[in-house]
Amino acid sequence: MEGRIVFFSGIYDTLDLYTEKFLEVFQKKGFQCLNLNISDMPSAVAKLGGFMEEDAVTAAIGFNGMGFNLELLDGHNFWEEAGIPVLNILMDHPFHFDKHLKKAPSTGIVLCMDRRHIKYIRRFYPHIENVDFLPHAGIEYGLHHPLIADREIDVLYAGTLARFVAEGLVPDLSGTTGYDGLKLSKEVLTELTTHPEKTTEEAIEDYFLAEGIHYSDEELRRQITRLRFLDSFAVSFYREQAVRRLVESGVHVTVYGAGWDSCEWAGHPNFDFRGRVSASEIPEVMDHSRIVLNTMTWFKAGTHDRVFNGMLQRAGVATDDSDYMKERFTSGRELYMFSLEKIEEMPEKVAYYLANPRELQEMADRGRNAARAHDTWENRINEVIMKWIKRDV
Repeated sequence: MEGRIVFFSGIYDTLDLYTEKFLEVFQKKGFQCLNLNISDMPSAVAKLGGFMEEDAVTAAIGFNGMGFNLELLDGHNFWEEAGIPVLNILMDHPFHFDKHLKKAPSTGIVLCMDRRHIKYIRRFYPHIENVDFLPHAGIEYGLHHPLIADREIDVLYAGTLARFVAEGLVPDLSGTTGYDGLKLSKEVLTELTTHPEKTTEEAIEDYFLAEGIHYSDEELRRQITRLRFLDSFAVSFYREQAVRRLVESGVHVTVYGAGWDSCEWAGHPNFDFRGRVSASEIPEVMDHSRIVLNTMTWFKAGTHDRVFNGMLQRAGVATDDSDYMKERFTSGRELYMFSLEKIEEMPEKVAYYLANPRELQEMADRGRNAARAHDTWENRINEVIMKWIKRDV
């Protein structure tokens, strides 16, 4: 037996899908695995105790802070006290997990989906010594995929319209001291949508400096965390722009996810809104899509699993670019990349690929081969996760 790993699930179906894939890979490697459903913590703690009594635990792995800050009755971190490495895989920006990161155990390892997130953690959470880059990966649904010409969905977008999530993150800005919160929100959001190459934290800090406000890193981190809703609004702006521009240019787009039916243009004949489905169903839907459309969650040096899920389902993928994506791929070869700064050029290119299915098929085939070779979760586990599990942190 290679070792013994503890996993966490039970909060979000998307994260549970990743956990299932990790379990599959680790069990294939010969690891004994325990998957704790933390929606029922008393039961999870009891199962963990029993698992640890049997033999030593090699590591614990959770997504988005799940299980990372498990505490003993005296307030000490369980993993730190037991000397067990605990990997916290952040699928989103670190500023969404401020509470988890501030109390990170000394045995903690934080893995980020964007290289700039590593820079953010090293600056604002200097007590976290172990940080690494773990790019998104994909899951293949079955092994045989229909030809592009036989698929019924022209363009698929699978994802929530983020502004409806962002509205729940907006703090009360009326009593803000030190700066005008409403003015900042308007100007930073304008800056992000005008200059989408900027990260949200860069735009917020630039605003403060332009106003003559010089915060310590600790205070700046608190302010960025408080204002992180601006990131979701910027994501939403371009997500809606991408779909709307296609629809209004004559391309038929099918969308799965929450919030889209609230758009004022949702009644357009080229817009097919099909509501929300579970994360596990999306790869199958991609199997019936000619083009999978992706827009990043404001990742400037990372990617998104929509990219690799689409490629692995042998669909053509159209996505905005990033530093990482441009390192890995050539636009027009394995997938089509566009820049947010020139998003108006994207609909014509998508229409071109739909009108030329042979060329789209060739690109989809190259994309599938590339993703199968390099961009599965098994690849990521072998290349990144294993080195931390085997390392003495």
